[in-house]
Amino acid sequence: MTTTGRRALLLAGAAAGAAALTACDSADGRPRRPSAAELEAERVARAEAALRLRSVTAAHDLLERYDAALAAHPVLAPG
Repeated sequence: MTTTGRRALLLAGAAAGAAALTACDSADGRPRRPSAAELEAERVARAEAALRLRSVTAAHDLLERYDAALAAHPVLAPG
């Protein structure tokens, strides 16, 4: 897994952890329902992490294809 992929997973985990920590109200200790803004922030964080992971995967695949093309056709190599 790449560093960017790890970062995306950490961001998603951090968002989930933050949502879990805000689920308890310290005033009376009872769980509370997250607000619409909190739910939206969590959804956005998950979507952003998924988009980053997809981007990293696509970039990795393109680099592999580029390397394969250069290996098959050394004349195309820059330099």
